[in-house]
Amino acid sequence: MLVVMFIAVAVIVQLLKDKRRRTYNSNFTSARKVISKTNKGFVIDGIRRLTRNDSFRGVLVCGNVGSYKTSSVILPFLKVADDCVLVVNDISEELLPGAYSELTEKGFEVIALKFRTPSRSACFNPLERCNTKGQINKVAKTIVQSALGNRSSDPFWNQQAITLIALIITYLKQNKPKYANLANVYRMLKFMHAESKTVDRMFVEASEELFISYKSFLGFGEKIVSGVVASAAAALQIMEDSDVARVTSIDTIGDFRNLRKRKVALFVQNSVTDLEYLQFVTDIFYAQLAESLLDAMPEENDNDVWLVFDEFASSMQLPQAGSLFATLRKTRTGIMAVCQDGRSQLKQRYGEAANTIISNCYTKLYLAGGLDLETANYIEKRAGKFEFEDDKEVRRVRELITADEVLQIQPKTGLVDIGSHALIQVKLTPYFERFSFRKKGKVEVRLSGQVPESVPLLPAKLDPPKRA
Repeated sequence: MLVVMFIAVAVIVQLLKDKRRRTYNSNFTSARKVISKTNKGFVIDGIRRLTRNDSFRGVLVCGNVGSYKTSSVILPFLKVADDCVLVVNDISEELLPGAYSELTEKGFEVIALKFRTPSRSACFNPLERCNTKGQINKVAKTIVQSALGNRSSDPFWNQQAITLIALIITYLKQNKPKYANLANVYRMLKFMHAESKTVDRMFVEASEELFISYKSFLGFGEKIVSGVVASAAAALQIMEDSDVARVTSIDTIGDFRNLRKRKVALFVQNSVTDLEYLQFVTDIFYAQLAESLLDAMPEENDNDVWLVFDEFASSMQLPQAGSLFATLRKTRTGIMAVCQDGRSQLKQRYGEAANTIISNCYTKLYLAGGLDLETANYIEKRAGKFEFEDDKEVRRVRELITADEVLQIQPKTGLVDIGSHALIQVKLTPYFERFSFRKKGKVEVRLSGQVPESVPLLPAKLDPPKRA
């Protein structure tokens, strides 16, 4: 009997001991559980891919210069993508040349939007997609906020500039549809400054509602009207650039709502030096694209849409970005947002919305090199702890991976945080180390511009009088 009791106590002690050991049992999980060469979603390690459904739930890639994010994540995906719509933010202008051969081989319609290079660009006219008051107001608001920000201590001036720009867009859409482009919005603002009676005569021809709105604006008095006109013109001053004015004067991209019917790869290429200069034009492009994608659920035979946003935290300012990651997934649209150092850069760009963006990305890929300390600390906590016995059989607890170790992980290495899975370690394979890609020679990118030689401007008789 004593022997039986002794054995029972021993078993209970061992069970309690095992339970204590299982208090901390974190470990890395196998990559094979979540990524595979046969999946059809975003590429994670240069070869293996997420599932489509996991990709629709958003991917955040963090890695500094030299972390192989372009050669092991972005380009491998662009090279293998097929039967879909690709929209790529390509400020480095290396993604289009890098994937052009594979895309054209598979029959993609390849389009580039290059606001400063009309000879090789498609045309994008934001006013083509302004068909409701809400759409017009959104464009006007984006123009003013992107171009002027919050420079004025009094929001009145910016708000009235938005109202005036929306008023002029509405006039052009209703009364001069042939001239409905941003260059002519700017042109009418110049008319208001130099020859206001010209604009007065134009609005006499407008609808009663529009005419009353215009007269109401003039009711602020000459001094305020002059200040608002100056603010609105300053927001659109980029239209003095003939290249930008020409690229935005007509539209050759087509209705965004029909993109899913096409097999198209659209690259937005604005160089790093032009990012701030072209901010509002690119912001409007992505805002209108997102709105169109959300406007209707895709049909069964429609193509998936993949949005690849390189330099997401430094070159883009998506309105309501946090909610977009959550809502676009319902429309078979996947977003890959690629950043430099991690969370701190996102917060600098998007403020409190950065936390929503991060939480709405189901998959996070952290690449060796240049991660910020905040991200490293997050990974340490996310990885958890484990227990072990040291050489003296003393039970100890430590982090699965410490922040210091995160900051020192070897090159060509990534840590994948996906949903409720434990962290995954992956080894990166750049595309140029894969024979199937390496054997292909570079193909010259051949894109013909579709931009008119001149902007369709309001008739010359409406021009402000010339100086004597």
